[in-house]
Amino acid sequence: MKIEHSLGYVWASRKRIKRVFFFTYQFNFYWFHNNVLPYINRAGTSDCEVLVVASKFDQKDLPSFGDQYELSAWCGFERRFRLFFLESSTVFHGKFVVCEYEGRKDLLVGIGSANLTKSGWLRNLETWNWNARTAEPAIKDFLLYLSKGHLKESFLSSWTKRLKSSKTKLVYWLDGSQKKKADTRLLIWKECAKQVGMIKTVRITSPYFDDGSKALLQEILIHTQPDQVEVVLDLSGALAGRKHLERALALRDITRVKFLSFVRSDLEPNHKLKEWFPLHAKTIEFLDSSGRGCTVYGSANFTAAAWMRGNHEFVGIVKAIPQPPEAVRLEEVKVSRLEKLIKATPALEDDDTLPAQPMIFWATYDETHGTLELRHSEKATHVNDVKWDVEHDKRRDEIHTKQSRLEVAKLKKIEADFLDPKAWRKPAFTDQHIRWERTNDRIDTVPEHLAIIVTLRDGHIMKAPVIQSFPNFEERDPETGFPTETALDLDSLLGRGRPIVRPIKGRVVVDPDVEDEEDDETNNEESFSIPSLSTEAEYNHLPEAVKFTKALSQIQSKEDIARIQKRLRSLIRHGQPSNELLLARALLEVLE
Repeated sequence: MKIEHSLGYVWASRKRIKRVFFFTYQFNFYWFHNNVLPYINRAGTSDCEVLVVASKFDQKDLPSFGDQYELSAWCGFERRFRLFFLESSTVFHGKFVVCEYEGRKDLLVGIGSANLTKSGWLRNLETWNWNARTAEPAIKDFLLYLSKGHLKESFLSSWTKRLKSSKTKLVYWLDGSQKKKADTRLLIWKECAKQVGMIKTVRITSPYFDDGSKALLQEILIHTQPDQVEVVLDLSGALAGRKHLERALALRDITRVKFLSFVRSDLEPNHKLKEWFPLHAKTIEFLDSSGRGCTVYGSANFTAAAWMRGNHEFVGIVKAIPQPPEAVRLEEVKVSRLEKLIKATPALEDDDTLPAQPMIFWATYDETHGTLELRHSEKATHVNDVKWDVEHDKRRDEIHTKQSRLEVAKLKKIEADFLDPKAWRKPAFTDQHIRWERTNDRIDTVPEHLAIIVTLRDGHIMKAPVIQSFPNFEERDPETGFPTETALDLDSLLGRGRPIVRPIKGRVVVDPDVEDEEDDETNNEESFSIPSLSTEAEYNHLPEAVKFTKALSQIQSKEDIARIQKRLRSLIRHGQPSNELLLARALLEVLE
């Protein structure tokens, strides 16, 4: 894959990344954390900012538990990496990336069909345009719309000020209004007819179809009057389900349709066992008699949900025909063959509509503010019970050392504290959104692995991992992201405390599908040493008062003092009556 066709194009520039904004429908945090954040960190400025806004978890690669301790890639950004999930029941199906570079006036803008997932950027056939500068006005309008009710955050204004407005439009935001969508569709069909002239063929590429696909095709035929229609389908069984293929086949009721799909290019044309490639691209090509023309591309499937009703989408017009990779070729699929494939295809959910089966869209824990939030597909009145499932890394049980047993005991206490109902205020239910607030005097840190379980009144059970949305980096090791000990010592006071448990060698967050990852190693090695004053020669032989004075002499800012004060308050709140507690109170009084 060429770099200009991949997500790597964001960090391939010779300029340093100043900030980048990812908007996606589905989001795979674990893949993004391991395979995207490190590259951006290396290619970014020292204060590089990363923002992700998504609508739901990537259900295909969902692990059982969210790992609250594995935040090593996040540590390089701390508060400059922010993750938000939209609460609305509206489908925000658009996908775009906006990147700002140091010393460059123009932005890098990309729109297309790929979600911010491993499947979107490593497996599926997708369409993406990194030269979508004309998308800036549409993205700006969309962000202004979000800021009015769906995502009231101040960071959006900094992006809307940076994005340019223009009367020339080749990229369109299809919002939820049926009237506005109808007007936009008419503009697009007229623009394509203008660019191509005599349209001979309309080629539709989409993995998903719905009951309104017929009306959408009928409208295109009226405005463009092509001689023939071709429909490119996903026959891999990984994306499109039986109903989608049946709806695509039903397009023959309107006009004669030729069906095609992508297969491996090294297969003979008459090869009996086809290997269909997962097709997630969404395009409508308008071709003249010579095969030239223009393409409507973006996030919109060939469905009424995308083009006629409530979904929010981004589509653009480019005067070019997308060329598939060398590894695949387009091949015609006879109707008789398609009918047989439909019978063998499983029934899968739609990509761009709310699911029929109950599911959890996302579940996040904001450690900084102590809030746990859940967004699910059922009404709040349907929920019978909600509980949490917590555990520590089971590999620690296999390390039979005194230190390991002490670590496991600590982790079990954390689990018990987190599960204590007294640690949480009564949850707030608002339609499909549930929010809990932590009582500050009950929980010191969070369990190593965390999941949430929702039982509906009909007995259906939904389970999903809980991922961090805002880690409290004042209470975590700056290298690994592991929580640190709450203790009255200098390293703890200065924010360089020892991790509460040792990182396990080789332990990283990975997608559960990856077979060749070696992440299950265990070892009895000592934890790495945290850089601190204690590494200086003679330091450990100094009196405690001299140590403390020397440590305070390294304080450079009011923020450092505020951090120590916050740390002392935490020690006082959680500590037991002792001489150390009296000392902590005295130190806090001096600093204040």
